[in-house]
Amino acid sequence: MKQTAEFRSLAKQLYGLLDSRRKRNFIYILVAMALSAVLTQVTPKAIGWLTDDILLREQIQFGAILPVLGVILVVNVANQLVIIFRRLLVEDTATRTEKRPGAWPLPLF
Repeated sequence: MKQTAEFRSLAKQLYGLLDSRRKRNFIYILVAMALSAVLTQVTPKAIGWLTDDILLREQIQFGAILPVLGVILVVNVANQLVIIFRRLLVEDTATRTEKRPGAWPLPLF
């Protein structure tokens, strides 16, 4: 219970270090993380559907496989772009917060 209270206190202090633009970036980072988690789950589902439904047929047509492969490609590229976007936001937020005068009133461990 004490650890939870300390964690909340520390989280409030850390959140207080961010100005309004960085707080908005923090929300974008959380959305990017959630979107990346969803996109990460699409690839195994598509591969499972491909192997279970399409490849088990007696005659495999390339035209039936191509859309699934296209979806896998698009999802993976989109996921990587979201990851890059998130990393850029994290680096920008961390760098600007560190450079702000008086940014670290908290004792470092």
